[in-house]
Amino acid sequence: MLSARQRWLLVTLATLAGAVLTARLGWWQLDRAAQKTALQADLDERSRLPAIDSTTGLAATADAAQAQIHRSVRLAGRWSGHERPILPLPMALGRLQALALECLPGQPLMSRDNLASMRKDSVCGCDFPAVFGMAPTALGRAFSAETRPRRPCASSSSSGRRPSSSSSCPASARTG
Repeated sequence: MLSARQRWLLVTLATLAGAVLTARLGWWQLDRAAQKTALQADLDERSRLPAIDSTTGLAATADAAQAQIHRSVRLAGRWSGHERPILPLPMALGRLQALALECLPGQPLMSRDNLASMRKDSVCGCDFPAVFGMAPTALGRAFSAETRPRRPCASSSSSGRRPSSSSSCPASARTG
């Protein structure tokens, strides 16, 4: 059994350890707040920059790509003929949407796991590995005017859906 002096010493040490831990967590939160403020300032600055499009082109190297992080991009939708605005969705609504989509019958369109995996970048920040035996190509060069996907035929099928560009539409019926 502990004496009164030993109990007092144990409680005092536990209190001091708790106070030091709490102070350290407070400093960590202040540091994290400064990081978040700097990131938000960077996001705000880059959101005022013009969108990256076919004239600007995407960066071909990892170093050049750093300058394009958090910039709007308008390429794929325009080239495929399906330009749509991409609107930011608060994370809470994204989780709600993922929950609803994973509850639909059939194979889920999206799940909460998919949403969680999107929080981490899926783009390599290093040089392109030589093991693949090819060099990366900027998207703008890969989709030159000749290779860009064409819009489907203007007429719609009986199901109300537009036929795909790989359908048997004559080339003269396709719009570009």
